Amino acid sequence: MTTNINPKRAIAIIAESKEDGFFLPNSTSEIQTIKEIVSWKELKLDQLSENKPIEIVTLDRCKLALYAVMNGTPPVDLIEHLKWQEFEILTTLALKEAGFETRHRLRFTSIEKKWLELDVLGWKKPYVLLIDCKRYKRRSGKSSSLRKALEEQKMRLEDFTAMLPEIHENFPFTEWKYFIAFPILISWLPEDFAVYDNMALVPFDKLNSFVLELDEWRYDLYNKRYSNLV
Repeated sequence: MTTNINPKRAIAIIAESKEDGFFLPNSTSEIQTIKEIVSWKELKLDQLSENKPIEIVTLDRCKLALYAVMNGTPPVDLIEHLKWQEFEILTTLALKEAGFETRHRLRFTSIEKKWLELDVLGWKKPYVLLIDCKRYKRRSGKSSSLRKALEEQKMRLEDFTAMLPEIHENFPFTEWKYFIAFPILISWLPEDFAVYDNMALVPFDKLNSFVLELDEWRYDLYNKRYSNLV
């Protein structure tokens, strides 16, 4: 991203558009700058005015949020302005920035015919990340909740990979010689990277550094290696 919009202004636009999806631009030049971040391919600038509200859809709000984070904004400064499902989309966008292919809100049935859902699935050879996004508030007893959530994510990994031979055509990584799958929680809070029972809680602002260091983390975190799956 090469644009130079002030991150504080990006946050203001996200906050203003949270309820109805519209914001009032400061100028047409600001619109042109924002257009570099979002997907307004059909936007006709000559029909716009700084006095006319502009609609900004969920994906574009998330792109602005990612821009703000990548330019130094602490994620916690954004949380009250984002809807809960936008955190998942933001995580998907961050993984794409790191070179991952992704799927959002992946639903599947287990061998026991239970409906299950993954918030985000990301893959970049040889790794596959099964991600659950959590917007935990600071509170006592959080560690027990995290351990429970990580154990549930671990079970989703087992259920998902058990079903892959039947649905493999939807997932290119099944054609790799092998892949290594991690169950992971992503937290919105700015806190330290944490490991519970050999599984990772990754703060959103540390997600990029985490995926860059997967070659090292594979030896310390719970993961499963699969080969010749199909």
